[in-house]
Amino acid sequence: EDWIRPLSQTRTLVEGDSITFTGQFVYVPPPTTGSLSIDIEPDDLQARWVLKRLTGDDDRSGVGDAVLDDLPPGPFTVAWQREPGWTVPAPGWVDGLITAGETATASVTYTVLPAWPFATVRLEAGSYTMGSAAPEPGREADEGPRHEVTRTRPLLVATTELTNGQWDAVVRGRVDDPTIANQPVVDVTWYQAVEFCNAMSVADGLTAAYAINGPQVAWNPDADGWRLPTEAEWEAFCRAGTQGSLSDGELSRLDMELDPVLSFFGWSGANSDNQVKPVRTLLPNPMGLYDVHGNLLEWCWDRYGVGYYTADPATDPSGPVTGADRVLRGGSFADANQRLRCAARAYLDPGAAVGIVGFRPVRNAPVVKSGGK
Repeated sequence: EDWIRPLSQTRTLVEGDSITFTGQFVYVPPPTTGSLSIDIEPDDLQARWVLKRLTGDDDRSGVGDAVLDDLPPGPFTVAWQREPGWTVPAPGWVDGLITAGETATASVTYTVLPAWPFATVRLEAGSYTMGSAAPEPGREADEGPRHEVTRTRPLLVATTELTNGQWDAVVRGRVDDPTIANQPVVDVTWYQAVEFCNAMSVADGLTAAYAINGPQVAWNPDADGWRLPTEAEWEAFCRAGTQGSLSDGELSRLDMELDPVLSFFGWSGANSDNQVKPVRTLLPNPMGLYDVHGNLLEWCWDRYGVGYYTADPATDPSGPVTGADRVLRGGSFADANQRLRCAARAYLDPGAAVGIVGFRPVRNAPVVKSGGK
């Protein structure tokens, strides 16, 4: 044991001769290290992992299947990193023991996340102060003056930006990969968004909100069908009763560095790795709406007017009657933190399809009569 013996030898003994057999045994000390095989299913999923050791001297990280050699004996933990579109079985890590001379195995099987169903929350009619105050850091000139707005229509607001899976539930053609079902729809024009809202209304047995005649789109404010929010409605449900620069606090960093408040509920250029994220991966605002700050800019009904707030009707404003561009709100995963503030405004040609733009359907909510009937 612990020695390598020499090969056997065959000799012929001739009468009168003598034969000497010699052999050199080589000492091989027992192994002092072991190895670890990391196996991730499915094989083509390049999921990330982190190996942790008690000593901390052999911590490693990597991507996909791997074999790690020369590991000192002892316990280990491999933690599996969350991958967009996939779920990993609880608790999200595996423990084991490295034994000298042997190979331990850490394995995991990721599964495709189920598609989030379409859901809404109710926003009651009411009044709020729209726009940003002059001292607000990052404020742009088109965000003022601040003014009181009254909304007479209660709304049902989609809890997330419309996802690929939710689009395909109404109009096929968005999901060719099940792992992107929970990513929001991108590269959608304003015209495609209003057309989808009408299709969703028909599918739900509601009255279509829009009359579409080529590039001409007329909105029936009294229809109960799905539609895009007005800019005033959007800011109301983004703020969710708050008056700060963010719905969950105040923004302290305007650039593309992590903000201690925004990073918990908003995907910006500071934390997104410059890519769109699945919905419901960060915290919601106080109203239960996800990604009203960041991930994607969201189409609104209104035409854009740089000085519109000076003439904005006090009740149910719906934007200028003329103008080429349509309003976008919320900021995106590619934007600096400044663009994710509640009052920040943007605009785009309604025929443009951009990878940082999506939409969030709303519709007029049934009015609750006195007595709850």
